[in-house]
Amino acid sequence: MLRADAVVISGRKLARQIRQEARHEVEQWVAAGNKRPHLSVVLVGENPASHSYVLNKTKAAADVGISSETILRPASITEEELLDLISKLNNDANVDGLLVQLPLPGHIDERRVCNAVSPDKDVDGFHVINVGRLCLDQDSMLPATPWGVWEIIKRTGKIIKRTGKSCCSCRMGLLSSKIPAGVWFKIPSWTTVLYGGEELAHGLGTKSQ
Repeated sequence: MLRADAVVISGRKLARQIRQEARHEVEQWVAAGNKRPHLSVVLVGENPASHSYVLNKTKAAADVGISSETILRPASITEEELLDLISKLNNDANVDGLLVQLPLPGHIDERRVCNAVSPDKDVDGFHVINVGRLCLDQDSMLPATPWGVWEIIKRTGKIIKRTGKSCCSCRMGLLSSKIPAGVWFKIPSWTTVLYGGEELAHGLGTKSQ
């Protein structure tokens, strides 16, 4: 049964607001004489979901004034060939942000690939150095999903305070089971729900019994 005071949060509305703010920041940056930011995305294989995600990312980049490129490689690419490509992009001064779309084919070590991306260009925030910075509450690039959820919480905080009990999010990707959600979101009252020694979900407020 729905609560009488339930409120629908419009993700689309928040996204438009955030994109407008980002667009303004980018144009201010460029107007100050700086180079327009450029994002390079490496897409391996023919996974339909990955192609859809990457298309949305490049569209979002264009919408806020960030130039981008998608570098396609076949699923048969070797790990060493992919690492060599990443190295070239790391050393390319025209590339400001770099991400390798996951998942990768089974013969490629995703952790090794994530750690090959320069921490300074690591848009996904998956490099071990950036994960360490996050855990130590230092400046770092947050992975997109928890960052997006945290923006929703910040921008609609009155809703969280009003309901006051629980908010749940499950399995947020590559690092979700390795780092408690309280670290992702840096919320003191965030609790981690455990069952049989496995982390199943993260809750805000009172932990369920």
